[in-house]
This record gives sequence, C-alpha cells and structure tokens, in this order.
Amino acid sequence: MGRVSKLPVKSFQHSMKRAAALARLDGYLEDLASGRVDKLLGGFAELPNEIMKIIGIDAILMEEMNEMIKRVKVRAEPLIANLDQEQLKKRVQDKILPDVKRLTQVFEDLGLVAGRTLPEQSLILGVSAFEIYLKDITSEMVAKNPRIEKRFSKEIKSGFNLSRLEAYRDDARRTKGEIAADAIKLEPNRIRLILRRLFDWDGIFVSRDIERKFVRIVATRNLIIHRAGLVDSKYKRLTDYNGRVGHLIVVTRRYSLESLSCLSDLVKLAELRLHPKQRPVPFKALGV
Repeated sequence: MGRVSKLPVKSFQHSMKRAAALARLDGYLEDLASGRVDKLLGGFAELPNEIMKIIGIDAILMEEMNEMIKRVKVRAEPLIANLDQEQLKKRVQDKILPDVKRLTQVFEDLGLVAGRTLPEQSLILGVSAFEIYLKDITSEMVAKNPRIEKRFSKEIKSGFNLSRLEAYRDDARRTKGEIAADAIKLEPNRIRLILRRLFDWDGIFVSRDIERKFVRIVATRNLIIHRAGLVDSKYKRLTDYNGRVGHLIVVTRRYSLESLSCLSDLVKLAELRLHPKQRPVPFKALGV
C-alpha cells in the first residue's frame, strides 16, 4: 500500500470545524435575537470565535481571543448577577437587539441565514468534506501505487486522454489518480467497493444503523441542493421518511451537528486503516 499523507484528513477536519461553527452560529443568533438574557453573555462571548472559524482565521487569533473572553466574563458576570433581570431585559431590548437584528440582516443578505439556512449550509459543507476526503485518498493512493492503479484500470482507460493529461501539467500519475477519484459516489456499496480496491477493507459502515444514518445525511444534502429541500419520492424511498411529498424538510442544528459527528466517525475508521502504525490525528472538529 502506498503511503498516504495526512493532508486529506487535515483538510477534512478544517472543513468540519467550519461546518460545526456554522451550525452553532445559528443558535447564537437565535438566542441573541430572541432576547434570552441568560444566554446573551455566552452568545456574545462565543460569536466572534464562531465567525473566525467560518472564515478560517481562528488558529491565528483564538488564543488571544480566549484570554480576552475570560477577562470579560470575570468582570461582566458579577455585574449581570446584581442587575434586576427585568431591568436587564429592557436594556437589552432597547440597546442591544437593534444591533443584533442588523447583524442578522447582514447574514441574510450574504445568503447565509434565512431561518433554517445555517444548519443546511453546515450539513452541505460536511458532506462535501467527506466526499473530498474520499476523493483525495483515492487519488493519492492510485498515483503512488502501481498495484492499486491496476485495480482502477477500467476507469483510467476510459477516462485518460490528452486534454486530461494537459490539465494536470503532463503528470500522468496524478491524472490517473484524479480519474480514479471520479469513481467516488456517496452510496454505501460504492464506497465499500472503492475502499476494498484501495486497501482491502470495506468495513467503514460498522452497523446497519450507521449505514442508514449515512444514507439519510447524503439524501438530505441532495434534497437541499437539487430540490430546494422539498421532499420527493426518491427521498422517501431512501430514508423511510413518513412525511408527504412536497413537504419542506427541516434541518435542525442538532441534526446537523449529529450528522457531522457521524461523518467524522467514518473518517476516523478509514484513518485507522490507512495509518495503523501511526498515532491517529485527533478529531476536534465539533469543538467537544
């Protein structure tokens, strides 16, 4: 087996961290906009962190930001505890909520928030990260190992051409790897087949329940992208959904975060097979 770098899993983790931040940001904005006094302090403290994770600069500023948040909390919590809650709520409504609503409008204008859109975006990003991870390890292993390349000879033979080779700067090995990666489809049996060809292992779905969860996650993502979230007969068939055709599917924060956790667990299993003698890269994508 050709050695696979840690870049695919690190890229996956980075995307999952951003996806989880999107889902949690939805909760912070909801708490702030609803004027929940007991959650306002925590929401304001965490909001900058979540925005930085989405943008991708959290690694640079997180340490300094966390120290600042600790100092603010130490000074602010006693002040809030001594205030009359009704008085505090009125101050929030008069002074803070107008700015919060303007902030929410900014996100809406950016197409990131519109009621339930953030959890949807989180789910879409998570599934895309999983798909890219599978494509990356496939491309790399085929490019590095002639024995594995032969297992994809049918796909490579039909997809290899001069324009494809030129697209990858005449790098024949990389071209073959990318062609093999095109065989990735987010279907359990297809994934098993690919993994069996890559490293003689196809046990990524450790139970029928996990497989059903995965199928529903992917089907929900496809429904959002291709059907604007409106249930069709294919979705009902794949997921045993009890609602009616044409019903608008609702992706909650909880479901989005649970889906990200499921996808992360699948990648963990694959990494243990790819790097059995190495210490696995720790997963902190969900911030838990």
